[in-house]
Amino acid sequence: MSSQAASGRCVCRTCAAPVQLSSVVSVEKLVGEHRGAHERYPGYGSKLIKLIDLLNSILAGEHDPEEGTGKSIRALVFIQFEDLMDTVEGALQRAGIPCARIKGSTNKQMKTLDDFQKNNTTRVLLLNLKDERAAGANLTMAN
Repeated sequence: MSSQAASGRCVCRTCAAPVQLSSVVSVEKLVGEHRGAHERYPGYGSKLIKLIDLLNSILAGEHDPEEGTGKSIRALVFIQFEDLMDTVEGALQRAGIPCARIKGSTNKQMKTLDDFQKNNTTRVLLLNLKDERAAGANLTMAN
């Protein structure tokens, strides 16, 4: 492919667009840091794998060392679609990232929020953007 790009020809037989060598991106550059991610987390898409990697980095204190390390770090993940909530929750649990979500009665919701703020095991809270219960969750709950 690089030789064809060097000559200015597109590799597609039906395309007559001129190609420059600088326009060719190798698979190695595209894969980059996510090499092997689909083997580590089979069945999940790139965005979900990126979320898992990002949360692992944040919770380990690698993302912003100024925020602290270890069990003091908390993260809120806002999810747009209700049906995606189960998928994200399952993927995080499978990756070993304990998480919670607000659901059930008012007492259960308050207990979940209290546990999230005080418990050192659950450090990720999943929230639905369209749910009014998420409105009370703000940046004072997480760092």
